[in-house]
Amino acid sequence: MVEIPRYHVIGQIAQGAYGVVFKAMDVSDSNRTVALKRIELALDEDGIPPTAIREIALLKELRHENVIQLLDVVHAPYHLDLVFHFVDSDLKRCMESQVRGLSLPTIKWYASQLLSGLSYCHGCRVSHRDLKPENLLVELRIGRLLLADFGLSCAFRLPDRTHTREVVTLWYRAPELLLGATRCTPAIDLWSVGCILAEMLRGAPLFPGQSEVDQLFSIFIARGTPNGSHGAGLASLPCFQRAFPQWRARPLAELLPDAPAEALDLIERLLDYDPAARLSAREALSHPFLKDVAGSACAPDCAVHVCASAGADTDASSSVAAAQLPAGASADADTSALSLYAAEDDALRALRTARNDGDEMLLRSRGCAYDGVPPPAPERACERHGRRAAASVPPQHAQHVELSPDRSADDVVTGAAVECA
Repeated sequence: MVEIPRYHVIGQIAQGAYGVVFKAMDVSDSNRTVALKRIELALDEDGIPPTAIREIALLKELRHENVIQLLDVVHAPYHLDLVFHFVDSDLKRCMESQVRGLSLPTIKWYASQLLSGLSYCHGCRVSHRDLKPENLLVELRIGRLLLADFGLSCAFRLPDRTHTREVVTLWYRAPELLLGATRCTPAIDLWSVGCILAEMLRGAPLFPGQSEVDQLFSIFIARGTPNGSHGAGLASLPCFQRAFPQWRARPLAELLPDAPAEALDLIERLLDYDPAARLSAREALSHPFLKDVAGSACAPDCAVHVCASAGADTDASSSVAAAQLPAGASADADTSALSLYAAEDDALRALRTARNDGDEMLLRSRGCAYDGVPPPAPERACERHGRRAAASVPPQHAQHVELSPDRSADDVVTGAAVECA
């Protein structure tokens, strides 16, 4: 008897560094539309990639209305398919579809759902570590927002564990990560939330850096350069340099002139330089800016209307792929970044040279070459940014993870063979 595959692939949606996303039908469930995130298994490697194991393990544990649900895992000889509900848009597409920007009720609605899903994850001791508009799916029919792409997520149950700093897409990365912090804490997600909320209000990314130091200086220009009295914790991190240019903090009202005072206060408290002082997701949900949406049972009409236009002109399924893939997978990412920088004011453009100097300074402090020129022996150098310990997953672990749904996320994520990178 010939076995009929359960999932019939309709077509490829998009491709990124961590795999390919397909639109497919579940033939065993009335041809329901699903999204398949396919991860190729290299023949010269052992088992399943650690990022896939983390995503599977954590999503099996997470059940919330604002978190994407993992429906199934299919292990073929040469690839692994993660099966998700098909969601037809994402927050980035919703924002791009509105020339005049999202309405304030819509912004509040999405911010509330984002924080609700994040509060649940943090309550389960899980940090997402890659929050960005592309990873926030939106169901057009009801305006529901879902956190997606947990490939870089991390269980922070063990307080002494360290992790790579190269998480979180650059524009939404917390300054402590850029400066060398290695602790996995929920505070890095809250910085990302502050950036996303500001982007919804502003209609453009708040800190659109083109390199790590350019990103850092974009933050310093707006929030001020850390020093002994302002952001002292950042100034003590291993990659901070005393020679960094000194900028005074600018009022957020200058960057977000049309934002209401309550929104500015919420963003201010999410973008605190001190991770311990940032609002938690639960605290942010109780902020006055979101008081009129707390406990709402359905989306405001404007939210559904806004997102409906987001999927009208293109294949809406492509947004699912963007949310399931890492930064850089979007075809228009480079164009968007260039257009944002073309719109910078004269003051920011005048600082480009200083930023380039800062790139050289920071790279050399790490013992790295700059423009092909080897650095001199540094007096003080931190570990090279982004160094990742090799993580190997024996085949028996990979098989056991997939075939044992009762195995807890702790067993997988905190196991010696599957370190949180």
